[in-house]
Amino acid sequence: MCKLRLLLHLLCLQLVCGSSQNQTLDYLWHHMNPKIDACVDFYEHACGGWAKAHPSDAYYSQLGQLDYNYKSRLITMLNREPNANEPRFVKLLRDNYRSCRRQRIKFKASHFVHFLLEWSESVWKLLKLLKLDHGLELLPHYESSDEAEKADIEWLRQITVNWPHKQSGSAAAAEFLPLKRDEFRRLYQQLDLPHGVAREQLWLQLEQLELQLSQLPHNVSSGKVLSLQQFPDHWLLPLPLHPESSQMLDTHWRHYKQRLPRLLATHSLPVLLPYALLRLLHKLQLRGAPQFTSHECAGQTHELLTHAAVWLLQQESEERQLMTDTMQQLFEQLRQRFALKLQENRNHFGAPAQRFLRDKLQRMRLQVSVLPGGDADEELRLLETHYAPLQLNVSDYFGNLLAILQQLKNWQQQQDALEADGENNNTIAAAAASLHLLQPDGYGSYASPFFMPGRNLVLVPHSLLAPPIYWPKQPALLTQSALGFLIGHEMSHGFTPTDVIYDARGTRGSRQQRQQLRASEHFVRQSRCFRRKYKDMTDEKFCDINGLTLAHEAFVATSSATVAANKSMQQLFFLNVAQFFCQLDELQLGQDSDVYGGSRQRINDAVFTLAAFNSAFDCSSPVRDECQLY
Repeated sequence: MCKLRLLLHLLCLQLVCGSSQNQTLDYLWHHMNPKIDACVDFYEHACGGWAKAHPSDAYYSQLGQLDYNYKSRLITMLNREPNANEPRFVKLLRDNYRSCRRQRIKFKASHFVHFLLEWSESVWKLLKLLKLDHGLELLPHYESSDEAEKADIEWLRQITVNWPHKQSGSAAAAEFLPLKRDEFRRLYQQLDLPHGVAREQLWLQLEQLELQLSQLPHNVSSGKVLSLQQFPDHWLLPLPLHPESSQMLDTHWRHYKQRLPRLLATHSLPVLLPYALLRLLHKLQLRGAPQFTSHECAGQTHELLTHAAVWLLQQESEERQLMTDTMQQLFEQLRQRFALKLQENRNHFGAPAQRFLRDKLQRMRLQVSVLPGGDADEELRLLETHYAPLQLNVSDYFGNLLAILQQLKNWQQQQDALEADGENNNTIAAAAASLHLLQPDGYGSYASPFFMPGRNLVLVPHSLLAPPIYWPKQPALLTQSALGFLIGHEMSHGFTPTDVIYDARGTRGSRQQRQQLRASEHFVRQSRCFRRKYKDMTDEKFCDINGLTLAHEAFVATSSATVAANKSMQQLFFLNVAQFFCQLDELQLGQDSDVYGGSRQRINDAVFTLAAFNSAFDCSSPVRDECQLY
């Protein structure tokens, strides 16, 4: 056994670990690459073994593993025979899940297109939801997307199961070839389009349009071959492909993009809108049907009926109250560290601004799970009332989606009205308003914690508190490191340059209060420092740096002098933080990279600003000179 692995097991003895915590330390070891210098690339040092440890797993990151395991538990429970006394909302869960699974043999792409059309209420809106309005923005009747449509786009991402991947070669090229007459007639019949342009007249216009779109430019025969795999999934229109090689040159593509808006603008909306639907159906049928796997259907059910799913899973959670108490204790430790920062008043805020910040921190709350907690019978009655208007049919998958999406809008409107009514709410209404409704971005349906500025609330999803991140009665070090960082990060969101203006009750501060905050030259200067250095990542970088600082200070303050001074314990603290963000390298430039900078950059940027990290790993390089807001 190598020295580092032996060290981890010795640490476990010092921490009085049980068998489950021993598994956690084994987990840390398997994901590390100890050959990499921690002072050069700490993320690679902590996570360099992730891909090797998970060569064929269905998930690609630590966070993904938590969500995958959570869905696996939900699948097990939904596949059980119904309990005679189970709440009605559990039957809704089961009906939605089973209707999704039945699509393995019942799915038709035309049904999916009709569902999208009915949900979006118009072909025009559907094209914008699917990003299919290429060039249509030049038409006189074009309307830009409003906030409601942007929310619908996010919902579309949440509810869509995974389509088969793009094919290669001639199969991939088929998606970008003009329609043949018999293909057009078949697609037209399947869609049963609303009456508009007559079928044969529509075909004549589309045949001419597609001929123009797929035409190769004259006198342009050289250039770099473009891979059709590079084109986004939402691209529907024919491309100018070479008739023999089915390839396209970059010079042809540039010429095509210049001509496209002008070509589309020469046709009327009654022609272009059904054309886009025909091309969409054509593309979906070429791709083949989604698999509607158990995990996809469980994930969708959890995302759309979040409170019911969480309630069901929490019924089998051991020591739920201990879990909540542990997180509340950790939250209070972090709050105390932040309070000391505010007390130092490095920004030289005036007395009113100091009161504003202290009051906000003091009133900030932590909620474990999207359910409000408290009395179990009362929570059950609340959920029964919440789901009472919803009717689902195990035989109607797309009808269920429409019903749930409409009910989500109704719930949001009701909650907005309740919160606007304020103190006039009765007990039941106030409890209903305390439910965190799933937002189109999906927060609340997966394991990542988040901050709600409108409520001054940090919400920790139930799915986060599971192995290997959390074990009941695990040593404090394991709790204070990864979970301390995550909660400290979300707590810090209340004090970013963007969200600091919301007061202790979650309402936007008055103009006078905002002016009092801006009166601090140091705060303004440090805010500019963050923006200059991190640009669009300003808020997240501040939260990472401040969250890690708070977590480490809380660990030191609540540990014995022996533990706090032990370099091995310090190293374990930082390793456990970093490994929450382990993932495959190809995900480093994923969807969140513009906001966070990717896991490698997140971890390295945060740890290299702490002198405690340099001390723990004996790094000779100086601590990075960072901007500091507080």
